[in-house]
Amino acid sequence: MLKIIITGIFSLLTLCCLAQQRNSLSQDNDFVVKHIYIKNDTVTYIHTKPNLNSKKPLVIFLQGSMAKPLFFCEANYCQSILPFNYKKYLNQYNFAIIARKGIPLEGSFADAEGFKDKQGKTPIEFMENDNLEYRVFQLQNVANNLKKEKWVDPSKIYIVGHSEGYEVLAKFGERDKIANKYVFMSGSPFNRTTEYILQERLKQYSSKNISNSIEENIDKHLKFRDFYLEPENQQKSLVAKNWHSYNNEFVYKSLNRIKTKSLIINGTLDNNSIYNDMLPLLVNTNIFEIKNLPGLDHNFFSKGKDELNNEIDVFGWDIVFEMVINWLEKN
Repeated sequence: MLKIIITGIFSLLTLCCLAQQRNSLSQDNDFVVKHIYIKNDTVTYIHTKPNLNSKKPLVIFLQGSMAKPLFFCEANYCQSILPFNYKKYLNQYNFAIIARKGIPLEGSFADAEGFKDKQGKTPIEFMENDNLEYRVFQLQNVANNLKKEKWVDPSKIYIVGHSEGYEVLAKFGERDKIANKYVFMSGSPFNRTTEYILQERLKQYSSKNISNSIEENIDKHLKFRDFYLEPENQQKSLVAKNWHSYNNEFVYKSLNRIKTKSLIINGTLDNNSIYNDMLPLLVNTNIFEIKNLPGLDHNFFSKGKDELNNEIDVFGWDIVFEMVINWLEKN
């Protein structure tokens, strides 16, 4: 059966980590931009600059949803979409991230909420490829390409999926024979519809007033699901195509097909991850280890106090990723 560990977050979380600052991507020595040309498509990804004389483990990080660039830049510095301090591990690891289709590699900090073109719209190329099948297609090609690199240790290829990346990794993992370990972060073993219904129900539990609007909203989510699952609607609507790809099957069914040793990690204040507690009842395997991190939210922030005793959000990604590295190295 699954191994479940409740891991405490200690006082180190009171130290808020500053954003990584750097030169513009075009001047950045940390990353190399690569393109894979496949028929009428191009898959773009970046990886950290390798030591060509040394094979090192590789971590492919699958970011969450939204049309975000890989770098957010302003004035003379940029911040990587990698939420943890990857520089700390460059001597031991290579890192790679896949670009979202139709989105520039480099954008402004305003694009952290989703890139918009000059007309203020999300690029159509992104919308056409904003679905589970395409993200898995990207990952398959990038993983295959990277495994052939002389500077990658093929016995130590690790894939880490956060939020929507959790779902992408689960679907990829059904047939994968490339990666050696997986890490699933801040996701749900069910689907988006169940997440939305849970959010509505939690609103009701926290409200002092009984309102029919909660039930109406839940009904809407179920009707949306039925509408978007109709094949003819998927052909007419890119939103329906996206919705179908992430809702036509529960994620735990993909997890049941995975044979690769895996870690599932989430914060106890992340409502999207609540259903991970049910995995021991859903997944008939002994390869998953679950770490529940008390007091952390979807993006691993916790509540803390500053020197004036004001409540602040405390950044926890670096400590969480250190846990991930420790797990990768010990298991």
